[in-house]
Amino acid sequence: MSSPIKWAPKLSRPGAVKKAFAVLLAFVVGLSGWAYVVANNSKISEDMRKQLAKQYAQTELKVVDVSEVEQDGAKTLSITFSAPLDDQQDFSRYVHLNDKQSGKVDASWITSQSLTSLNFMHVEPKRELILTGDAGIASIAGK
Repeated sequence: MSSPIKWAPKLSRPGAVKKAFAVLLAFVVGLSGWAYVVANNSKISEDMRKQLAKQYAQTELKVVDVSEVEQDGAKTLSITFSAPLDDQQDFSRYVHLNDKQSGKVDASWITSQSLTSLNFMHVEPKRELILTGDAGIASIAGK
């Protein structure tokens, strides 16, 4: 049986209160970042789906940008598309990440609220990743 981790900052040192507050704030921000991902990955209504499908019916689905961005204090790999994606598909069937040294990365892709981006959260530093994509990923208009 492992013993619990005990942490009690010594608040008598100069700056200790600020440091303790910063640690607590980082923990709360981390939790709110997780809640943000869960909230923004919710499914859209059927009416909104139909409206977006109609609006983007003539738009060819293309990758517009691939970049590393900071989201909620963490490095994120973001793939931006020319039209909203159908969020009911399994993106891991089409988009793959490989680490140059250790091989396949188990990537869980999260759509942005606008459905125009796929995000892989918490990219580890100093890691060389290779991104590949297969044909078949669909926009909300079915293209």
